[in-house]
Amino acid sequence: MRNLKREGWNDLVSSIRVSGSLFGGVRPPWAPGNAIPREGACFYSEANFRGQSFCVDRGVSYPRLPPGFNDRVSSVRVRGSVVMIFEDRDFDGRSMRITRDV
Repeated sequence: MRNLKREGWNDLVSSIRVSGSLFGGVRPPWAPGNAIPREGACFYSEANFRGQSFCVDRGVSYPRLPPGFNDRVSSVRVRGSVVMIFEDRDFDGRSMRITRDV
């Protein structure tokens, strides 16, 4: 999804869940060398997949986003996964299911 603003979600995301297989390494999304996963998702601070970013492997959930990203996600790239975004931390509040780039 190139721009979450169109969906009413710009700068509102506080927790994420990337569903799918639980296989693969799990690392903090802000770890150095965090490349775009073959299966997972990347979250960007600006529309059109620009700005600061972090990526997570498929099967990983984060009840709180990494420092500097709470309420700042503006676009999402999805690779072979289903992503749930939540307005509040700990998977609370309004949610949205994403299956394609947003």
